[in-house]
Amino acid sequence: MHTNDNWPWGVTGQFRTNTVLRYDDEFNNVLYWGARALKNRKQNSEPVKLFNLYLGDLPDNLKPKLPIDYKKAITDYLREFGMV
Repeated sequence: MHTNDNWPWGVTGQFRTNTVLRYDDEFNNVLYWGARALKNRKQNSEPVKLFNLYLGDLPDNLKPKLPIDYKKAITDYLREFGMV
């Protein structure tokens, strides 16, 4: 598992894992998650990120548009996290 403990806003020592996923071209299988999903970039491929914003009470117009259903992204992320 890759975690970050140094953040741009100056907070250090707080360990967090990026909530980001990289899927295959059909969005069926998770290739990478967390920090590795940001590092391992394929051409013309964007990671699925910010899906955790759907867990709060943010107005719909402020939630990001995702290429897959947010429930699938959250489920896939938790599944990958649980494999560690």
